[in-house]
Amino acid sequence: MLNWVNRRQKRVSDRIHVYQIGTWSQQDILSLIEFSGKYAFSAGGPDLCVNMWEIECESVATAALRGGGGIDPYVQLLDGGEQFLAEIRDYFYYGQIRSKGEQTTEPRSLDGTIPLSEIPHLMCALGCFPTQMEIHNMTNEVRYSRFEQTGDYCLNIGFDDFIKLYVNHRPVFQVSRQNILDAFNTITGSGGAGGAGAGSNNNANNNTGAALAIGGGNNAPINKQTLLTLLTEYGERMGQGELRACFEALAGQGDTDKALPDEMVDPEWFAEELLGFAKEGLEEQ
Repeated sequence: MLNWVNRRQKRVSDRIHVYQIGTWSQQDILSLIEFSGKYAFSAGGPDLCVNMWEIECESVATAALRGGGGIDPYVQLLDGGEQFLAEIRDYFYYGQIRSKGEQTTEPRSLDGTIPLSEIPHLMCALGCFPTQMEIHNMTNEVRYSRFEQTGDYCLNIGFDDFIKLYVNHRPVFQVSRQNILDAFNTITGSGGAGGAGAGSNNNANNNTGAALAIGGGNNAPINKQTLLTLLTEYGERMGQGELRACFEALAGQGDTDKALPDEMVDPEWFAEELLGFAKEGLEEQ
């Protein structure tokens, strides 16, 4: 329900609010629904508009019945249908093997579940790249899913529940080559976003932020050391071990000097050659 509302909030905002409605949390949704459950309210924020909506419970119940039971309604929402479902099943099976240890000749006992630590790996394998906060939210959603009924934490997730989790948390739009170029332009200050200093942490001083915004034209290259500094010290920081593992997977070289051979990192090279995004009009690799 929460994900369904958040996916549709922009459409609602475009039609009846001047400004976009912010993302709603579970508590927000509970507070927006009137006590009888027949009406809901939306607020546009700066436009000072509040709207009351009548909830058609019978229509929702009918749609739920038509959708079927189990994971059938969720499979219908997958891009690729049964073929993509089979691909997810293969990744899920591999996730079970990973969790038991890959480098072994001993027989494995698989119980049809994976530990919560495998969730971000599966999401990335399926083309989603959740932030650390999104990973935290997903794992907590599963961890506390039965706590109210049983008082126990869920430390594993089954295939059906993972399908539901994926459908509810997958991004509306996938990361694209243009997103990578836009990020570089923001860093260099050529995208009109004020340079890298705008997104720095509170402990960074103004001189550091100014030094990172090196300027330049559209899709201008960025100094390698500046890029590494941004990855390890700003936003959701990457540790040195995580950074080496990423370069090892992407370039076959954990050494940053070998993975990034030039002193100036070209945005198009980074998006196309290192990350594997195809140019516009072509299918992504």
